[in-house]
Amino acid sequence: MGRVIADELLRFTAGKPDKVGRVCRVDGAVFHERATTANVSTGDRIVVATLKLIAEQIRLGEAPRIEVLSERVGLSRRTLLNRFRSATGYSLRDYCLTERLRRAESLLRGTQHNIAEIAQACGYAKQGELTVHFRKSYGMTPKAYRQSFGKKS
Repeated sequence: MGRVIADELLRFTAGKPDKVGRVCRVDGAVFHERATTANVSTGDRIVVATLKLIAEQIRLGEAPRIEVLSERVGLSRRTLLNRFRSATGYSLRDYCLTERLRRAESLLRGTQHNIAEIAQACGYAKQGELTVHFRKSYGMTPKAYRQSFGKKS
């Protein structure tokens, strides 16, 4: 969907895109391309259970740990990793990271919590950990993201 929107936007703008890695600049606006995990579906009951556990842990502000997930679904670590990738196309680590960042993005947009509270709510021990991962994925710090896209008070 993001690619379709970017193509449509490009059609209506006079500028040419400047693609740098996962960043596209059009007429001064910066768009960050990133994978989405929102539409992951699978018929594998173990993977579905794992997805639910991940969502629950993130909702509770915990960082999903592969060892805990594998224990809860009754598979070895290696078997869970292989089965998850086979069923979803994502590594378990990347999926968890993306989902935690999506949660942070949602909290940055919709709340006035400070960045440290958001980091903790997403399972990061320190604000700096969130900042490093967020910048790598979104091309800006959580503070800059909030200033650009956050809820105005």
